[in-house]
Amino acid sequence: MMSDARAEYPSGTPWATPPGWVEAGVPLDIVAGEPRPDTDSDRDEVPIVARAGRGRAAATDSERAAPDALSEAYAAYVREQVAEPERDPESAAATVRPEPREPALSAEGRALQRKRHLVPVHFMVSSDVPRAVAQAALAGTTDALIASGQERQLVEVQPQRGKPYTDADWYIDNALARQEGRRDAGYGSQVYLEEVLDLIALAEPHERPHWKVLVTAQDLTAEGLNFAFGATTPDTASTVQSVRRFMEAVPESRLQSEMIRRLFRHEFGHLLGLPSAHRPNTEENLGNHCTNLCTMRQGLSTVEWAELTVEEVENGTHFCTDCRMDLAERRPRYLPLPPQ
Repeated sequence: MMSDARAEYPSGTPWATPPGWVEAGVPLDIVAGEPRPDTDSDRDEVPIVARAGRGRAAATDSERAAPDALSEAYAAYVREQVAEPERDPESAAATVRPEPREPALSAEGRALQRKRHLVPVHFMVSSDVPRAVAQAALAGTTDALIASGQERQLVEVQPQRGKPYTDADWYIDNALARQEGRRDAGYGSQVYLEEVLDLIALAEPHERPHWKVLVTAQDLTAEGLNFAFGATTPDTASTVQSVRRFMEAVPESRLQSEMIRRLFRHEFGHLLGLPSAHRPNTEENLGNHCTNLCTMRQGLSTVEWAELTVEEVENGTHFCTDCRMDLAERRPRYLPLPPQ
């Protein structure tokens, strides 16, 4: 069983005990897990926290204090999305005052922006994820953004309680409420990824185009699988990942942080189109994956994920040469956002 995985890690590894190591960063993983056997929790939006393509993993303190015009404009948009309705002083009823805005995009127009433009990345974390774990996830996403060389804004959107589409907990709680029956594979009630992805698709017309990264500590599953680390879907440019099994299998340590960081680097790599299907050194293994010494190799258990992580860290490897070439080839395909 997966819950016994912690016993298989070599106790002699220098990463077995917490060294107080924490870095900032954030990506996630494609549906991966074992075949299913035949038997049967208030914060506000946070401004830009990272920018890719400038050779740094996060903005400096001065940049956070004085964001550029684009960052400011986008942060204003997110606040507008979750703004409380104004109250008419001449009436006891709350009324929403319409504000001028650009014509609404069609579904095809929104999909085209996500596919061809440098839309922002929304990073959402549910309330059950410890801050250090969220930082490791954020670090992985940042790794992949920097490797891509794309000028995308990475925005940490924190929960707005009770407001649909703005809260990672809202997606998880509603997915649980929608699904028929509950399964527990030893890590608490599992959430069906199909339900979460369906809610993300339903939310899409209510938001401006962006890429979404959702992190939860709830165990996940999918049709035909006993469990899943998560899933990435190009249709809505979103990835949903669970850190539950990594937290259970490995004590809080550098190893745990690196495994989670790799998970998000790997999954955001899929959002970036890695690896290209036409090139050699790839395999079909619950999705297309790289077979080089690379973040884009597939892992189907926490033990296998740990082995891949240790090997890559010891070799100082994130993305292999082939995957970096894929990223360089794709970079010119994305256009700046049209004027707002």
